[in-house]
Amino acid sequence: MVGSGNKLLVAAGSLFPGLGNQYAALGAWESQLTSQPVSPRQPVNLYEPADADQDAGTHGIFDDKARGFVDPSFLKTLPHTAAIFARALARTMREKQQRLNRSAV
Repeated sequence: MVGSGNKLLVAAGSLFPGLGNQYAALGAWESQLTSQPVSPRQPVNLYEPADADQDAGTHGIFDDKARGFVDPSFLKTLPHTAAIFARALARTMREKQQRLNRSAV
């Protein structure tokens, strides 16, 4: 787990199994997409590390944006993230209730 947000999601997922899947379905994909074109010089790392000779660590186009929880740009995302989390929790609870209803029949 990397990041406090992910730690929170894992903790919540232990209380509500399936919550992580719902959260990912609602919000995790879009946050990882960009409209920025990919450079043809960018190394391919699908099947093996692009830095196999020397580990460069976790760096990329996001380096200048990764400043943690106190960064104002991160704080601006909290309402949207909280809304997605609430929707994911509601879906998880609805799914759990449907399973309970089916098992009662």
